[in-house]
Amino acid sequence: MSEQRFNTTCTMDCPDTCALEITVRDGKISRIAGAENGHPNTNGFICTKVSRFARRVYHRDRVLHPLCRTGAKGDGKFERISWETAIAEIAERFSAIREKWGGEAILPYHYGGSNGLLGDELLDHYFFAKIGASRCVKTLCAAPTTAIAMEMYGKMPGVAFDDFPKASFILLWGVNPKVSHIHLMPYLRQARKNGAFIASVDPRNNFSDSEIDLHIPVLPGADLPLALGIIHFWQKNNLLDADFINKNAVNAQPLLDAAAEWSPEKAAKTAGISPEKLQLLAQTYAESTPALLRCG
Repeated sequence: MSEQRFNTTCTMDCPDTCALEITVRDGKISRIAGAENGHPNTNGFICTKVSRFARRVYHRDRVLHPLCRTGAKGDGKFERISWETAIAEIAERFSAIREKWGGEAILPYHYGGSNGLLGDELLDHYFFAKIGASRCVKTLCAAPTTAIAMEMYGKMPGVAFDDFPKASFILLWGVNPKVSHIHLMPYLRQARKNGAFIASVDPRNNFSDSEIDLHIPVLPGADLPLALGIIHFWQKNNLLDADFINKNAVNAQPLLDAAAEWSPEKAAKTAGISPEKLQLLAQTYAESTPALLRCG
């Protein structure tokens, strides 16, 4: 029995970009684990999805060859064809469509996959541009998120994990890092040890009392009233940095005007929490430097 170990990087579309150690036994993957060295975020542990990725690699339903449908749509009947046949048929259909309707009649409806060089706005982009195809802004979830983030923040990059322990206040709004950002958890624990005040806004309580200082169990859909109530509190108590807002924010006044109608009492009632919790969150956030917000 031969066994080898290889170091590589996770191929998932995930910002953690984990370092992996792959064990291959007799030519097949037998174990996928987080590399102990080489990546500070991985630090030896990975998510369950990737640790079981070998099941996907060797699953009987994995598509390894071009398949051509032989029955009606929905019947699930396919037969294997060669790469040459598949490429020739696609080329023939593309040519016929372009000749009759023009290249824009071809819509490349696809996603970014792992966001790697072969599948995300590089080779595919050049190919479809060459044939004059329509352009699909992808993905349907990421494109709106990017547009909103650019309008709100001016850029997409977030806060690096190793900056979390340096914060004195951390607000986790609508995010459960134990599930969706597992490699952030060690940094949150370190921040807690360093004395950071950690608060969570979420209908569910995902943390123990030893992990965070304040849980705001906002009612589903009441995030906006809560946010407006916080801004109202800041305005009323002169806690807003007017110079910063005037210099860096665009069209802030309509937001401030909207918040003026949401007193902490009104906002708290709508959000299903106590006014005292809202005020504690707003006061601590305003008085803490540096403060950090991570949204889900």
